[in-house]
Amino acid sequence: MALTTSSIAFFRAWHDRGSRGSVYVFSKTSTGSWTQHQKLAPASGPSQSNHNHGNYGHSVAISDSMLAVKAPSTYGKLGSQRGTVYIHKKGSNGQFVETHLLSTPEGPDTESFHNPQVALLDDFVIVGAPRSEKAYVFKSNGSGGYYQTTELTPSDDGPLQSNFGLKVDGRGTDVLVTDRDNLRTYLFSYDGEVWKERAKFDGHQSAFAGNSIVVHSPLDFRTNRGSYGGQVSFYDLVCENV
Repeated sequence: MALTTSSIAFFRAWHDRGSRGSVYVFSKTSTGSWTQHQKLAPASGPSQSNHNHGNYGHSVAISDSMLAVKAPSTYGKLGSQRGTVYIHKKGSNGQFVETHLLSTPEGPDTESFHNPQVALLDDFVIVGAPRSEKAYVFKSNGSGGYYQTTELTPSDDGPLQSNFGLKVDGRGTDVLVTDRDNLRTYLFSYDGEVWKERAKFDGHQSAFAGNSIVVHSPLDFRTNRGSYGGQVSFYDLVCENV
């Protein structure tokens, strides 16, 4: 589930409709109860794979007026590679309408872990593609559409096969991209012209919290019962003089 405000909730159902996927939209009434007012599914576009059937709703990102829904097993616009993000805009009647498709190739296979892999920033949509070991960056064209500007990749190679892009979290002009297998998180920032890697952290569970970044390092030690534990680290974001 993901919340836009205190009055709208989205439920991801990527195995709905024979794994084609759906997103359920609920709104809060004046009496405090919740009621479903919309069920989203792809309106049109590329064909879906015969094996995974699209998985629309695998990951969602939301803002006050926009919803991005990832379908990692749906073939792209050219029909050759799987990975599509559907952009929906909220109308004056409160209904979300599909407006754009973004092609985000996943590579030869799709990642089964259902982490947040889409982030909506002020002027960007960031989409992680862990089997392609990258994150795609799409920029607003100022008239409601988006175009791809670059791809984010880590500055180093870990000892294990990378799944960089397994989880993304963003705000403003900053985005965190994680690599679960190599237990790393990377911070990228947009300087007004290009995206640059600013920092790297040990740990693959990370998020923005106010003016800080929170990172969990789950394999720092082993408990006496044999299960893994780990520390949680807080990093303050500071402005750099240029």
